[in-house]
Amino acid sequence: MQDFRVFWQRDESKNFTQYAEITYDLTNRRVREVEYVEEGTDREYEDVLYLHNINKEYRINLKMKNCSVSSLTRPFVHFGLPPDAKYVGTANIGPVNFPDEHATVILFEGEDKQEGTFYYGEVTTPDCVPVNTGFFTNRTGYVHTSFFDITGGIPDPSVFIPPTGCTPK
Repeated sequence: MQDFRVFWQRDESKNFTQYAEITYDLTNRRVREVEYVEEGTDREYEDVLYLHNINKEYRINLKMKNCSVSSLTRPFVHFGLPPDAKYVGTANIGPVNFPDEHATVILFEGEDKQEGTFYYGEVTTPDCVPVNTGFFTNRTGYVHTSFFDITGGIPDPSVFIPPTGCTPK
């Protein structure tokens, strides 16, 4: 379980940029994102809860103050190292000739045949903290995520409680 900030950018052809604060629970396949989204000239502020174990997505538009519930609109993404990932290599981020100024990362890639997703990523070694990930599906296009301000654990587990009064979509 982790809490972190991300810059999330989709394929430029979709003219989509997202910044999000994410709470992520790998064990129970739950993700909560409070996000700022730019799509073309449109700007939205949303609070989204993805509950992959029950195939539900709760989406609150923070500007309009409305809530909807639907089936999931995207696959579950392993932000760490997926179990079926293929090792690509090892690299260092930052200057290796200055003590404590670099991190060693493992590069990986793979395909989730069930979700129809091609993915890649970088995690630190030895702790597998995510640095970057990306995936591609025909439905979503290319999505790249960069992680920062990572906190181990979930400070407030109540973020995974679904909101009430949401309209089915």
